[in-house]
Amino acid sequence: MSLLFNVLFAWKCKSTHHKLALDALTQLRGPDALRWQNLFLKNIEPYLEGSKAPDDRFKDFKNHVLHVAESNWGGAVAAAAKWYAMTLESLRSEDWATAVYRAGVLSHYYTDPIQPFHTGQSDAEGNIHRAAEWSIAQGYDELRQILLQDLGGWPEVTVPGGADWLSRMVTAGAEAAHPHYQPLIDHYDVHVGVKNPPAGMDQEFKDRIARLIGHAVVGFARILEKCFSEAAADPPHTSVTLDGVLSALAIPIHFVTKRMADGKERAIVEAAYRELQATGRVKDALSEDDRSIRELHTTEVLKTTEAALDAKPVGPTGAKYASGTPAGGATAKATASAKRVATRLESPPARTEAKPAAPAAPPQKPPIAAAAAEKTKDPLPVVAAPSPVKAEPPKAEPPKVETPKVEAAKPAPLKVEPPKAEAPNVEPAMVEAPKPAPVAPPAPATLETPKPVVGKSEPVPVPSPSEPVAETPKPRNEPSPAVLKVVGPEKPVSSDVAETKPSAPAAAPPAPTLKPAPAPEPVTLAAKSPQQKPVSEPSRETAAPAKANSGRAPRFYLDMDDPIVEAPSIGPKTADRLQAAGIRTVADFLDADIDALAKRLNQKQMAADVLMEWQQQAALMIRTPELRGHDVQILVACGITESEDLLSIEPEALLDLVDTFCMSPEGERVLRDSKPPDLEEVQEWIVAAAQARPLPEVRKAA
Repeated sequence: MSLLFNVLFAWKCKSTHHKLALDALTQLRGPDALRWQNLFLKNIEPYLEGSKAPDDRFKDFKNHVLHVAESNWGGAVAAAAKWYAMTLESLRSEDWATAVYRAGVLSHYYTDPIQPFHTGQSDAEGNIHRAAEWSIAQGYDELRQILLQDLGGWPEVTVPGGADWLSRMVTAGAEAAHPHYQPLIDHYDVHVGVKNPPAGMDQEFKDRIARLIGHAVVGFARILEKCFSEAAADPPHTSVTLDGVLSALAIPIHFVTKRMADGKERAIVEAAYRELQATGRVKDALSEDDRSIRELHTTEVLKTTEAALDAKPVGPTGAKYASGTPAGGATAKATASAKRVATRLESPPARTEAKPAAPAAPPQKPPIAAAAAEKTKDPLPVVAAPSPVKAEPPKAEPPKVETPKVEAAKPAPLKVEPPKAEAPNVEPAMVEAPKPAPVAPPAPATLETPKPVVGKSEPVPVPSPSEPVAETPKPRNEPSPAVLKVVGPEKPVSSDVAETKPSAPAAAPPAPTLKPAPAPEPVTLAAKSPQQKPVSEPSRETAAPAKANSGRAPRFYLDMDDPIVEAPSIGPKTADRLQAAGIRTVADFLDADIDALAKRLNQKQMAADVLMEWQQQAALMIRTPELRGHDVQILVACGITESEDLLSIEPEALLDLVDTFCMSPEGERVLRDSKPPDLEEVQEWIVAAAQARPLPEVRKAA
C-alpha cells in the first residue's frame, strides 16, 4: 500500500487539499480500514475533485473560514454539517462514487479552518496569504517529515460526544489554529517565498504548520470513521494494485497537469508580489477567495468601508523570519542536498593550458560527485507517511566520476580574454584524437584548421547531410512550438504549434582533416571579440552544452537587446503579434506588464500565465550560460525558473523531473526529434548556473 500511495501522491496530488485528503486514508482504523481505503483509491478522481470543489466550483468562500476571535464568524461549521449528512446518505444507499466525492468536499470544509489564515483577517495577512499557501503546498512533504521525525508523529484527535460533535470538532480545529495566526505572519518572508516557495517558511513557521497538518489529517480520518459507523454500510470488496493503477492511468499526462497547475499558481503569486512591491498592499491581485473574504469581513465584522480600510497602514510581515526554532532533523536532511551542491561548486576552477603537441588521451566522462550520488536516508514509515516517489524501474547506477569544479563565490566574468597566440583555442577534453588508419604508417597528426567541436565523451561523428545544422550569423534558439499550460480540454493549442523557426538542412561543418607531418606545428588563432557568439547551435543529439570549467569565459545565448523572435517559445508569428503590441526586443518583453500585455494581445493562446512562463524562460536563458532554448523550456516546465534553483537541487532529482516531463506530450513537442537530456547534461546545467550573471545588471548594461 505504501508504494501505491507514493505513486498517487506524486501523480495525482496537485494541492494541499489533495494531500490532506489522501493522507487521511492512511490514518483510518478498524477491521474494514483496508476495504475503505481501496474504495476511495478506486474512486481517486472524484475524491480529489471533491476536495477542491469548494474552491473551484462552489466558490462559497465565507464557508471556508471560522474566525474564533470574532464570534465564530464564517460558515465552515454549517457547510461541514451539510456535507457530512450528504456523505452519510450516499453511503447508506451504497452510491459509492457519489459518497467518495461528497467525502472529498467534506474534507475541504473541515481542514480549511485549521489553516490559521482562515481564522482571522488583516491586510498584512492578505499580502502574504497566497504566497504562504503556495509555500505550504510546495513544502508539504518536508512538513510531513518534520511532523513524523521531529514532532512526535501523528497526533491523537478524539471525537467528542453529543449530537453536535462535528461542529465541536470544526471549532476545535479553528481554535487550535488561531494562536498561530500572527506568528505565521511574522515568520514568513514573502520576498524569499515568491522565488523559492519552501524557503519562504522559516523553521518556526514549518513546525507550527506541520503540527496543524497532523491535526487536519487525523481529525478528518476520525470523521470518516464516524461516518462509516453511522452509515452501517458494508464497503465493497475492491482491489487496487500498483500494476492496475499504472496500466489504467498515464503518468506523463498527469505530470503535465501538475506542472500546469504549478505554473498558474506561480503567475498568481508573482502578480500579487508585483503589486505588493509597487503599492505596499495586495488588493487588486488578491485571489477571488481572498478578495471575497476581505470584502465580507470589512462590511460584516469591521462595519466599515474598503476605502477606510485602505487608508490604514498595513502591518509588517516576516518581522521574525529566521528567528525562533532552529532547524530540526527533517529540515536539515531536506536542505543537506542543496548545501552539498552549493559547497561542491564553491572551489575555484582548475585551469590547464592546452598543449597542441601532446597526444590526446581518451577523455573520461565528466561525472557525478560522490555527494551528488548520495541517496536520501531514513525513509518515512510505510503506512503513516508515504513520501511521493516515481513509480519507475530502478535505473542503472551511473559510473562514479568527478564533477568539474567551478567558482561560485564570484560572478563569472562577462568578457572573454583573447586566447594566447601560442596555444590553439581547442578544448582537448571535448575531442578524442582519431586513431590512425591501420593501412597508414603511424605518424603524428596535426589539426589543420581546428574549430570548436562539442561532444559527449565519444569520438565526434561527422554529421550526415540528413542532419540539419543551422548556420546563421547568430545562433537561433530554435525553440519548439509554444508550450501551453493546458488546464482543460477547452483551452486552445497555441497558434505556434505548427510554427517552427526555419531550419533547412545545411552543409555539415567540415571535420578536422588529418595531415601527416614530421613534427607538429603550433596553430595560431585570431582572438575573438568578447561579444562574438558561436556560429551555430548544435542539435541536442550531436552536442551537449560545453563544460563550464574549460578555461574560457561562459557563453550566453540570449541578450537583452536581441530581437524578440530569438527568445524561447516565440516563433515568427508570435513575434509579429508581440511587435504589433510594442514588444520588439527581449528587454521590452522582460520589462512588460504581463497582465496588460495579455489584454492588449487578446489571444487565448497568449494568456498571462503563458506569457509569464515565456518571460521566465527568457530571463533564465539570459542569466545562465550555456543554456539554449530547449534547455530553458524544459527547466521552466519542471519548475526551475531561477539559476539559484539549479544550485539547490541534486542532479538525480532534477533528472527525475526532466525525464518525466520529456515523456509527456508537451515534452515531446519541446524535444521534437532530439534525445532527452541525460545525467551528464543535467549536471552541466548545474555547473553553468554557478556562473550566472545577475539580471538587473544585464538590464542596466542593455
